[in-house]
Amino acid sequence: MCTESAMLMQTSIRPLLSPVFAATMLLGCDTPTEQLPREQAEIVSNLLEAGYREHDITIDDNGGVILQGDVQMPLGASRDLTGNSFRQYAFGSEHRISGVTDVCIVIAPCAMSALNVEAITTPMKVAMQEWQNLTDDLGRKITFHWGQNSSCGENIVNVYSAPSIAQGALGFPPENGRIGDTMKINKPLITSVGGWKRARAFMHEIGHLLGLRHTDWYSQASCGKDEEEGTLWGSERIPGTPDRTQTWDSASLMNRCPITGPYAPADGEAMLQFSTDDQTAIEWILDNN
Repeated sequence: MCTESAMLMQTSIRPLLSPVFAATMLLGCDTPTEQLPREQAEIVSNLLEAGYREHDITIDDNGGVILQGDVQMPLGASRDLTGNSFRQYAFGSEHRISGVTDVCIVIAPCAMSALNVEAITTPMKVAMQEWQNLTDDLGRKITFHWGQNSSCGENIVNVYSAPSIAQGALGFPPENGRIGDTMKINKPLITSVGGWKRARAFMHEIGHLLGLRHTDWYSQASCGKDEEEGTLWGSERIPGTPDRTQTWDSASLMNRCPITGPYAPADGEAMLQFSTDDQTAIEWILDNN
């Protein structure tokens, strides 16, 4: 997971349902191959049942199931997506943080050589500070730490290298209420875009860690598309945020294409802004924390 080889394989999910193919694909992974194929197959099956499309699901070299290019899907989370009533913004009713007061974001030691640490540190700190400011303003404080801190307990996010991912891929709060524990970042993102865009990308990914889904799920309009990411069963709409009958929130940090799409804010401090609906969404998440 920590090296340049931990890139997404843009593999069709159809062969994944064949244990023989999956075991072959996963040779060399740390997880035993006799266990991973079955788990992967269930995750994929759950996502398809939840309404996601095959082209939204890829498998990385470490066997991780990646949804829509930047969300790593745990098995428990995929199970909870099936059968839930739909609301927007949040991933599944069971995937909310619970009792989280401190969050540590750290670069995994084995990723130090694969990532440009200097290029990550400043924009990541900016992103964390913006989230810190928002939670403080809402009176529902979560303290974000860059590096290890004993107060974080199990709420530690490890940053890994995954060079082919569009923005990064990360888990979100699992069944036990902990924050998502993984963020994957690609080197092209770090080296080819400016600091403001890096910070916005990291802010977006922290939103996924807290349990937020893409705002424009129903159209991907921020990417210049008119196509749903999935059906009504994939998420929960947070009250007060846009749905298909309302004008979409083009300013949302959590849009599918937050830094490169036709509606992305101008490069500069505008990249660090949360929309009104972003604030509504995170307030709802924190109210359930």
